[in-house]
Amino acid sequence: MLTKSRQIYQGEVPDVSKYFIDTESKADVLVVPHDAKFWPKEYLKFILDISKKHFILYFNRGDFPRKNVIKNSLSVQLQKMSNDNRLVYLITPNVITLEDLPFRPLNAYPTISFIGYVPKVTVSRLIRAAMINPRHPVMENGALIRRIGVKNLNSINMPTIFKSRTHYGGAASLISSPQEFRLEYISSFTKSDLVFSPRGDANTSQRFFEALSAGRVPIIPCSNIQFPKLFTNKSFFSLEVGTLSRNAELVINEFWRSLTKSSYEEVQLTNRLVYKKSFSYSVSVHKLFGAASISALQKRAR
Repeated sequence: MLTKSRQIYQGEVPDVSKYFIDTESKADVLVVPHDAKFWPKEYLKFILDISKKHFILYFNRGDFPRKNVIKNSLSVQLQKMSNDNRLVYLITPNVITLEDLPFRPLNAYPTISFIGYVPKVTVSRLIRAAMINPRHPVMENGALIRRIGVKNLNSINMPTIFKSRTHYGGAASLISSPQEFRLEYISSFTKSDLVFSPRGDANTSQRFFEALSAGRVPIIPCSNIQFPKLFTNKSFFSLEVGTLSRNAELVINEFWRSLTKSSYEEVQLTNRLVYKKSFSYSVSVHKLFGAASISALQKRAR
């Protein structure tokens, strides 16, 4: 594994001059954990050179994943665009989990939360989103989805914890107090039953997986999100609401009235177990680097 230090969300790209390893010739697969979005040109050239001899497994976790120009490789992504036909492996290696949060009691009304980045809908952002998602420039526009969803949910007659931020949580350099920033976010999960979990600029967001780990029920706006194959059998509890319509209150009320004290506890336990069995950090790493996975990668390389 080619690596150096890790930050909260992205890995620091090391100098190429310090990056050669003595055991390189013995490796079948070389893993590059640093987010491809932040690779400088000389680093990409270095990876291209070693890909001539080794299969490369690299992380491409940004909202706008870097175009894959490495032929002998597999891109590991959290996101997948609707018009993205490249070979990718969707996985969510969560370093931070909310599994320790207590379950919620069943109250008369659910509390809904969203504390997160809501970007301005600028011309440049609209153009960039349309270039990435030309077939669905509105339905798959993260800025529009978040802004409309926050407005609609804030208008319903239920308790809410909403705060629209001007900075992305992963951009620690732009935040005066990253610890307080994170604690405020976690506190909203502690006090809420339903978590608005819209897509980001890309296919989904980390908030969705954190909601599952906490046992909370994600509210997902219709926006053509492509979930990992596990989710095709609807193995978790979530609420899907219209993006441009105002049906959220009806959907939430119908779900909430169907619950009993014991069934609500079962809902929370189910979501947490889905996370633990399929998306926790240890499970994700095992799936990625287990013997069966490495064997499959070697077959692809041939």
